[in-house]
Amino acid sequence: GTSLLTYSRPKAYKLRHIRQNPRVSLNFNTDSVGSNVAVLTGEARIDTAAPRPNQHTEYLGKYQERMSNMRITPSKLARNYSVPIRIKPERMRGF
Repeated sequence: GTSLLTYSRPKAYKLRHIRQNPRVSLNFNTDSVGSNVAVLTGEARIDTAAPRPNQHTEYLGKYQERMSNMRITPSKLARNYSVPIRIKPERMRGF
């Protein structure tokens, strides 16, 4: 099935919350000023089988410019955001 993959810092509170209750919601701005929002709900889990951020081509492509501007290497990104979170979406709504 479809899933989303993101990465977290290892000491982030959200990891404790996911372990206690895997039900999550994600909010996405759908325009540049945040006047339209899409809310996705689903179930999250720590995915130890996922690639590290510096080995994930699409992830690196998405954040390449931001990493360059912040002078962060892919290796440092992988150290800082070392916990992969896999989210299985179930519902989406917008407003």
